[in-house]
Amino acid sequence: MKKRFLALALAAALVFALCACGSGDGDAEETIPTEVQEGNSQITLFSNASCALTLESVGKDGAGDYCWEISMENKTGDTLVFSVDQVYVNEFEADPYWAQFASAWQTTASTISWSASKLDACGIRSVDRVDFLLSVYPKGDSRDLIASEKITVYPNGEAAYQPAAYEAGPDDTVLADAEELYVAATGCDPDGEWGYYLNVYLENRTASAQEYTVDNVKINGQLCDPYWYRTIDAGKKSFTFINWYRDDLEHMEIYEVSKIEFDLLVSDASTGANVLEQHCVVEP
Repeated sequence: MKKRFLALALAAALVFALCACGSGDGDAEETIPTEVQEGNSQITLFSNASCALTLESVGKDGAGDYCWEISMENKTGDTLVFSVDQVYVNEFEADPYWAQFASAWQTTASTISWSASKLDACGIRSVDRVDFLLSVYPKGDSRDLIASEKITVYPNGEAAYQPAAYEAGPDDTVLADAEELYVAATGCDPDGEWGYYLNVYLENRTASAQEYTVDNVKINGQLCDPYWYRTIDAGKKSFTFINWYRDDLEHMEIYEVSKIEFDLLVSDASTGANVLEQHCVVEP
């Protein structure tokens, strides 16, 4: 549990760091390209003058979760933080919430794992492609990026990866179906961990990242903003949710949700240009 809290805290620290582009000054020319990786043997995912990340092996743990055994090489005299973000497995959003410290001048072993339940929920039976953003920076200074590199790995060889089209479920409510995107409500959970959940599927069909949000949100006719926002990378997909806190609903004397309506707003993350604005209604 402590490791998970550490990972979440370190991931939060990257909010500012991820706005930067490229690696640290003087390191970029030594970056190893990793667009295609073959097989399950040891793979150097990234290396520059200050750090390196190596995939040692892949497999499953005792709980059936998918795992990467990795090593982090720190070539500096400072403690470094290694972290992954914007993680997609077989092009579905699947963040393992991983971040670790690496001591000065040391090579440190660690495990990145994805829960079997998370992969199952995305319909993933075999992990054939993983995309992520690797960030490395000195402990306590997330703005001083030593590495910021988008990496794609094909654990079973590139030929093994075959993109799968989304198959709508019988209870799906299609909210938007256009050349640029696809959005569907896939069900509701009145007893979610943080209250009432509206489960949604997002598919970005463009070559640019998209930002999704909702406005003018009403539950049973009453305004109730969930302050929801998501960014989906180019060509990627996500099973996610919009949630309303139980206390907020009860304060409004809403004990059973019969109608949810909102304006779905989608924009291009690079240019800010409007991609879609559509009024949506879901009746659980």
